[in-house]
Amino acid sequence: GNNNNPVGTVYKIEDTDASPSFTTVTTTATSTSLTVTPNAAYFFNVSAFYANNVTLTGSVGVGTTTLAALPTSPTVSALSTSTLTLSWGANNNPTTTIYQVSSPDNSFASVTTTATTTNRTGLIPNASYTFTVKAYSTGQSAYNAGTAASATTTLANAPGTPTFGTPTATTLPITINTNSNSAATTYAIY
Repeated sequence: GNNNNPVGTVYKIEDTDASPSFTTVTTTATSTSLTVTPNAAYFFNVSAFYANNVTLTGSVGVGTTTLAALPTSPTVSALSTSTLTLSWGANNNPTTTIYQVSSPDNSFASVTTTATTTNRTGLIPNASYTFTVKAYSTGQSAYNAGTAASATTTLANAPGTPTFGTPTATTLPITINTNSNSAATTYAIY
């Protein structure tokens, strides 16, 4: 509200902290929006002036922290039978932002990091994994909804040496050594 200040009162919002900073705003409106950086603390003063820059009220110092931006869509690289690398973009969050990498189906333990990449190890061969990366909003002490990656399937183990049964005139029974691959694994015999 205008705190009963007369019509024509000018409000001045000034940054009192050097980093990150925003441009000083002067307005007659009692609300405005500032362009700011995600997941950052801001401290500023608000003053009210009337005609000829006569101060109506002294500066009021306040502070707040912006929410963390959602990370960009995670991508998978360096995929193997039991490991992968997951990377995402910070989306203008500061380098001190904490990210949580989790699996909605709890197929692996969550990990927290300030990096925008993480290596996942100990995965099961030829298994599907989904990932969500969330950014921690310092001022709100909570993670945002996060950004999900497309489902990724680890590589299958190479099958072991097959065994042959007793051949007939028209058949040759073959037993594939699955080498710990899941039952859903498809094999090519050529």
